[in-house]
Amino acid sequence: LPVPLPDKSKPSATRRRTRLSSSTRAPGPKVHTEVLHFDDGAADGSSLESATPIFGGDRKVNTKVLAVASIVALVGLGALVVVLSSSNPVTIPRSPAVALPHSSQSNSTTATTQARPTPPGPLMPTSADSTGAIYFLNASSITLDIHSSAPSWIEESVAPGSKILWQGIIPSGGSKTFTLGSSMWVRTGNVGVLTLTANGQPVSFTAPPGVYEFTFRQGVKA
Repeated sequence: LPVPLPDKSKPSATRRRTRLSSSTRAPGPKVHTEVLHFDDGAADGSSLESATPIFGGDRKVNTKVLAVASIVALVGLGALVVVLSSSNPVTIPRSPAVALPHSSQSNSTTATTQARPTPPGPLMPTSADSTGAIYFLNASSITLDIHSSAPSWIEESVAPGSKILWQGIIPSGGSKTFTLGSSMWVRTGNVGVLTLTANGQPVSFTAPPGVYEFTFRQGVKA
């Protein structure tokens, strides 16, 4: 059968392009402008099924599908991290213990206790008899402490026969202290109840009961 040819006298369903004439252009740089026209129908009066845009249409994306895919990816990544961390546990190195130095406080205390100075020995007389004793002290001054266990009278001076500086009775359990920057002479009426200390040293003596004289001189016996 013969195939009928399209009638060119009828307008086709294809788009037609119309170019604006240069007389309608505004003054200024040349701008190429195209106007696209679309026929409402085909030559035979039938409508077009669809009109396709020149530059393509927007595609709608299903947001629910994207959200589900993201959640699945995050869950898979978390499971991978857990598996890797359990297979390769991290070990934190411990710093070595440092030994503290042993405290020497107890040792120093013991040494200090053992290093206490020994008390001075008794002051021995350079000469003595039944009436009295003489002592020498290498010091610029003389301090004499007298303690009495029973009442005893005392008189004090710088030397025998010199002016009496003090005289009186020391009661039982009492004491008396004399200090001179020179020699010292002391006489007592009850020597057996007395205890004497000169410049911190116990005074040694042996005397019969009764009156006794003590003479203390500065310097060293020649």
